[in-house]
Amino acid sequence: MTSSEKILRKMKRLEKELQNKRKIKKINNRSRMNFLPKHFKNYLHIESMVYYMAERFIQNYDGGMWDFYQIDGMPVMIWEKDKQVKLVNDMNIIRKMNGQTASFCVMLMAIIQSSYQTKNETIQDRLKKQYNSLIDWVLSDDDDTVQEREEFGISSSAVINFLD
Repeated sequence: MTSSEKILRKMKRLEKELQNKRKIKKINNRSRMNFLPKHFKNYLHIESMVYYMAERFIQNYDGGMWDFYQIDGMPVMIWEKDKQVKLVNDMNIIRKMNGQTASFCVMLMAIIQSSYQTKNETIQDRLKKQYNSLIDWVLSDDDDTVQEREEFGISSSAVINFLD
């Protein structure tokens, strides 16, 4: 094996290690069908709750394609990744933000609302754990997490301001 082949092999191995280390992973089209059922026992309720919350909080929401991501092991649906939108909270305060931050907020609202609506304590506990993990991720000041959040385009301050 030549030295350039060794270097190339080492670079591929390092790239693969970096991918495995990343906390944000996009779910490919082949895995979409099993993604939500894997994470949510009541996945149809969660998915419809996300769409309901989007209609409720995102001004001029008109549906569209949602991508599935795994963030720090937790499932997240992201809509209109690079679109600028306005979110209106329950106090009618309008906040401008990008689509990925808006959909992250909507996802959090859907998870917590679903946990309030279910009577099954096991499902409640799991949903609360997912909500808390995502909040911990968005609040983390770990350098790698901050950089990854910025690269992905999720604004911690916008999430907190909306939820506040």
